[in-house]
Amino acid sequence: YSLKYFINGESVEDIRSYEIIENDKILITFGGETDDQIQDYLKQLDNQEIMK
Repeated sequence: YSLKYFINGESVEDIRSYEIIENDKILITFGGETDDQIQDYLKQLDNQEIMK
């Protein structure tokens, strides 16, 4: 298992120092997801409407 972070569809090593900007979409996974599963999660996240 591994912890993975994605900000606006881009993989990042660490998010602790990242300053969240309005409309950012952040995905955090922990498990044995395949690359295809992660891409599916990212597509689902991208399709989510941000409510204000």
